[in-house]
Amino acid sequence: MTLKNDQDQTLYDYIDGKINYTALMNIFLNDRTKNWYGLLGKYFLKKAKETDAEVPEYLQVKDRRNVLKFLQQRDKEYESAGIMFVTALLDKDALEKMFKAQALYHDEFGEGLKGLNVERKYNKRSFASYFVTLNDVEFHIGFDHRGTSIEVDTNVTDADTILKALYELIDVYFEVES
Repeated sequence: MTLKNDQDQTLYDYIDGKINYTALMNIFLNDRTKNWYGLLGKYFLKKAKETDAEVPEYLQVKDRRNVLKFLQQRDKEYESAGIMFVTALLDKDALEKMFKAQALYHDEFGEGLKGLNVERKYNKRSFASYFVTLNDVEFHIGFDHRGTSIEVDTNVTDADTILKALYELIDVYFEVES
């Protein structure tokens, strides 16, 4: 995993439309061949167990007596773990530890009520970005008061390739958390 060398220039290029990213959610939800978030969550929980890391209780898969019901529920719980990893556990502190750098803070872009006289009630420098390469895939990882969002270089649309890159992100997460 590497941070892009010039985070500022990458942000300007992104804002100017010179580079484009697609929301991870769009790729994972559009390819219905596998439960991508379930696979991500299963890997996350496996790494947590291997490293004896503490996992929030709401992400733990619990034993159940009815095996069929357990298997169906387990997939949903793995899926929840995958989604929570990319949207909540990768918070400001975790990302700073993982990347050994502060995020690039800036105004939000691409959202809001343009043209309307609406005063925003949050800090104008509240969105934070990292531009990072994982397993040869370019990512934009951003966060603000709503949580974390992950975007992928639009040239990479293969969900398997993206999943393997996110496995590297999980590996780094547990390296610094354990």
